[in-house]
Amino acid sequence: MGSLVDRRLCERLGEGVRAGDLRSGEKILHLIRHGQGSHNLEALMQNSVCVCATDGRPNCCYNNPEHFDPRLTDLGREQASSLSKRGLTPDLIVVSPLTRTLQTASLAFPETKIPMLVKEDIREVLGLHECDRRRKISEVRKDFHYPTFGDELDEEDLRFKSYYPELEPHEHVWKRGTNILDWIAERPEKELALVTHSGFLRRFIVGSVACYDDDLKRSWTTGEARSVVITFD
Repeated sequence: MGSLVDRRLCERLGEGVRAGDLRSGEKILHLIRHGQGSHNLEALMQNSVCVCATDGRPNCCYNNPEHFDPRLTDLGREQASSLSKRGLTPDLIVVSPLTRTLQTASLAFPETKIPMLVKEDIREVLGLHECDRRRKISEVRKDFHYPTFGDELDEEDLRFKSYYPELEPHEHVWKRGTNILDWIAERPEKELALVTHSGFLRRFIVGSVACYDDDLKRSWTTGEARSVVITFD
């Protein structure tokens, strides 16, 4: 099963586009980056980006132990809540197992009956930053009762540990994205939301979807949603 972005609707979709407008083989994906987390706020306050390669891991703000599986800030919660006003109508919400994405999904789609499924394949790029570790699944479940946690989720964060302290190669992230696309292709839903992370989204768009549209390739702000139509052939 192959996948590609339909150039006809490669730009962000208008609010009026719904699943009923789709042609055969098409699906709508609402791609959502989580709201601002505590690690994002520290990076903003320090006017800093990752410095692991130049100054070493201990000096990178994303490796502050206080930001282990970080929560949303007040602004992050506001950003997530504002997504609920966008009028997005997915049939399924797919969420990264990290706390900030689960918080975002819960606030963006509050008190709904939309199924929410947690998938490891859409989590942030693995191995380098403390902020991208996740808690034990049993701990996460205590905080989030509504989502369905699949059997493929290990109790311990074995995926992160398999790369630590090196960064997960681009090719591995692309493969995760391709796995998700193939999985989506087999799903009955026509409109899905993916609540995930900026690093994953950048690699997903270019490496998995193979779309080079400048607007879709640019960096994602916290709490941002972009919608695309994917054609599965």
